[in-house]
Amino acid sequence: MAETIGIFQAEIELPSCRLIGEITLAVPCGTNGWDTFVEGPVLFREGRWIYLFYSGFGRDYDIGVARAETITGPWELQPNNPIVCPRAPLTHVGHNGVFPGPDGRWWISYIMQFNGKDSPERLAYDPVWINAQGWLETDAPTLGTQSVPLPSDRIA
Repeated sequence: MAETIGIFQAEIELPSCRLIGEITLAVPCGTNGWDTFVEGPVLFREGRWIYLFYSGFGRDYDIGVARAETITGPWELQPNNPIVCPRAPLTHVGHNGVFPGPDGRWWISYIMQFNGKDSPERLAYDPVWINAQGWLETDAPTLGTQSVPLPSDRIA
């Protein structure tokens, strides 16, 4: 029997970090080439959904998303995964974080590389938003300068 690989979850007891209950598979590795291996899970909640971002590599280095209504799942993969893919002149994008920006929008930060995996990594930021079906969208990766309009009460 082949070993199962992917992103796993388990409840832990704090502060001892002792495992409680079963270890379960949240996001399996795919068979379509982009997510042959997965890593770097990042969670955030918006409304009724918990979103799980992860990096997948196989053909490139990309960013995918799954969502669930509870932390224990079941996790449902976003239909248009990966949501962030390298496009020329980029060769890799991945290993991300999500945070609320000063403009009130969600932003994704991620590394990007030009000219292959041995080139220097650069940090990029792009807005993400939730569509009417509850899935995430973004125009990432972008290569231009980002402008963040601040609300008038935040301008000094």
